[in-house]
Amino acid sequence: MDKFSAVNSSILLIALIIILFCKVSMANKSEDFNKADTIKINEYINNASKYINIKPDSAKFFIDSLMDLSVKSNNYYGLFKSYNNNGIYYWMYSQYDSALINYKKALEYSALTTEKRNKALVLGNIGLLYSNLFITDSANKYLKESIDYCQKYKINDILTKSRYDLGILYLNQGSYVKALMYFKPVEDSLKLNPNPKL
Repeated sequence: MDKFSAVNSSILLIALIIILFCKVSMANKSEDFNKADTIKINEYINNASKYINIKPDSAKFFIDSLMDLSVKSNNYYGLFKSYNNNGIYYWMYSQYDSALINYKKALEYSALTTEKRNKALVLGNIGLLYSNLFITDSANKYLKESIDYCQKYKINDILTKSRYDLGILYLNQGSYVKALMYFKPVEDSLKLNPNPKL
């Protein structure tokens, strides 16, 4: 090997080492950014949940911040929580169309998260909102979907709540026998677990 070839080989080897070092460094930085995003997302979720029922306008700041960061980092759980909390927010201010739009977006993202409870929760929210609006066919559809889904994945607290909500819907329609069909399992469930987590 002549001197020129040895120098070229050395330069090539140094260039390869630099490229590999840069790739590893960029991967580490990307991982650091992902960790930082996840921490911030969880912080926004906690604050939104903390304030949504007592100071909804304060919660809205955290919901919007959560939405922005979740979109940038493509975080499905953050997007689910953003849309679900927006649904709650708009419902509280009687903006029912906006609430439904956000709940249905939350439903889409819930299917992309790993926690089965997320989908159960938003199905129940949609069903209850339709029930409160007296849109009974849609309420019936979503509450039954929630019940079936909760039975399949053994999400007992939301199952009990959805059965209760569907029983109330039938009661308001004067369908007392159907209402009783849903109230009886609720009663049995509450005897076993008098303080369900919702």
